[in-house]
Amino acid sequence: MPNNQPPAQPEKRTLLKTAAAAGVAGVAAAAGGFVWGEKQGKTKQETAQQQHSAQSYPCYGTHQAGITTPHQQFGIMAAFDAAVKNAKELEHLFRILTSRIEFLTQGGELNDGDAKLPPAGSGILGKTVRPDGLTITLGVGASLFDQRFGLAGKKPKHLQELKKFPNDRLQPEWCDGDISVQICAFTPETCQNALRDIIKNTAQLLTTRWSIDGFLPKTEPGTAARNLFGFRDGSANPNVQDPKIADEVLWTGVAANSLDEPAWAKNGSYQAVRLIRHFVEFWDRTPLQ
Repeated sequence: MPNNQPPAQPEKRTLLKTAAAAGVAGVAAAAGGFVWGEKQGKTKQETAQQQHSAQSYPCYGTHQAGITTPHQQFGIMAAFDAAVKNAKELEHLFRILTSRIEFLTQGGELNDGDAKLPPAGSGILGKTVRPDGLTITLGVGASLFDQRFGLAGKKPKHLQELKKFPNDRLQPEWCDGDISVQICAFTPETCQNALRDIIKNTAQLLTTRWSIDGFLPKTEPGTAARNLFGFRDGSANPNVQDPKIADEVLWTGVAANSLDEPAWAKNGSYQAVRLIRHFVEFWDRTPLQ
């Protein structure tokens, strides 16, 4: 398959429902690829370039990438708390995030500085970072609009912490956050590299609250993906690839029910994240009856 063509993958709608083993799978896949490459007399850099696609998605535009973007099998969802003290420092944080998102999603050469300091990259992808279909979608939580930064008047109309549902066992350390980052790509190591890059470059400005890996199982074309229990996903989503439908139901400031949103939020979207624990070990031992 040409390097600039993404692999055929199911839609992203069941990404977090199957978030259980992507980290282990990523390590196994990366190790297997590198060992194979070395046996053939290739460098790790050459092998990484073969494994990772040159396909890139624009990180600038009317809408953020990663919302209607197709063909990404792996992902990470992470939430952070802002460690900055005022609006000026918050602006500085967002400028750094913008710079890292631009580099990571478009790819490029890493340049190390002082030899006494850690290298610029994590080493997962080598010295040349390929886009590999990476999108990084940035979100803000309800807590960002408290008294710390004077943003209360800018809060989107419907933004709130997700409420508890019946039978939920919510753990505070796995809930909420000032800023969310959704990372999606064609391979798990590209997702991991992006997360580590963001954490490294914002170490004094953000603290990690929680993160979780996810993946989409390979599925026959035109069919719904199966979750880790073996059931096909039964949810029904609007066809947001149709611009008219997307304008009606997805983008704030465009949809009929979002005309009173703050101007800065126009062409954005709301995101609800629920982490669902699958007791697969118990399930696998459950009698059919």
